[in-house]
Amino acid sequence: MLKTEHRVLCKWLYCSILAATGPFSVMASREKNYIFVHVMRHLISVVVLVLAASAVCFGQQEEGVVLMDPEVRPMFYGGPASDFAIWVNARLQYPKAAKRKGIEGRVTLQFVIKKDGSMSDVRVVKGIDKSLDREAVRVVSSSPKWTPGYVGGEPVNVRFLFPVIFSLK
Repeated sequence: MLKTEHRVLCKWLYCSILAATGPFSVMASREKNYIFVHVMRHLISVVVLVLAASAVCFGQQEEGVVLMDPEVRPMFYGGPASDFAIWVNARLQYPKAAKRKGIEGRVTLQFVIKKDGSMSDVRVVKGIDKSLDREAVRVVSSSPKWTPGYVGGEPVNVRFLFPVIFSLK
């Protein structure tokens, strides 16, 4: 998320907090039970909004959160993801059964580059043949560590979609 988007979101959350706390003064003239129930509802809303605002506005990433577009993208051996494509193509071994059948195409994989630069959660998003899918997962899973992505100077988990192209040329 861009810094301007963060600012807009923080302003929106701040305004939401003000809007949630506003009804307290209006309810002062109502019955005690009614006041208590509505005050508790608004208090819970305020607490949730404050926690969301602190996580977004101060750039904190929860442990399980994965980003698609960080400020600084992960790099493979100091270069872009296209360098990773070259690395993968050099290690692919076309499965014999798929070669005999003349199967070609693109296997789309998804994986996460973690905060420490390691790769995890490699899975097939769109496959073409089980043997080609397995080979793509095998090669991509054997990747060495990457330089992690960053948001606000802190390393973050980043999700990638990556095509592996099999061609019989």
